[in-house]
Formats: sequence, C-alpha cells, structure tokens
Amino acid sequence: MPRYPFVKHSDGMSPADLVREIKELEAVGSEPRAEDADYAAGIRAAQQRLADVYRSNCTPQRSAAG
Repeated sequence: MPRYPFVKHSDGMSPADLVREIKELEAVGSEPRAEDADYAAGIRAAQQRLADVYRSNCTPQRSAAG
C-alpha cells in the first residue's frame, strides 16, 4: 500500500521518517527505478548495507592497546 502523508499509519512512521529512510538507503547506493525488474532485491541489499554501516558506527571498537 502506498504511504500518503494524510493517512495515519499504525506503525508510527511519518512522512518525514519515510523521506529520511529513502535518503539513507540512497546514501548506501540504492537507486530505485520503476523499470527495475529486481527492485525488491536492490532495496534488501541497500537495507543490509545500511545495517552494516549502523553496526560499524554503533559497535564499540576495540583499541589496539588493550
């Protein structure tokens, strides 16, 4: 179902949330096109890359010293 800004969604995502998510996915290489036959796989791959970025940014890094 398409997301419309005037429809209240039960999952709590706002139009601003959707825009942010799209921009984040595009930042890791997602380039959705209507004619893309493998759109879903591209989105899943971008979501995985984004999760990898979040994980690397949010996981404590071990220092070489200790």
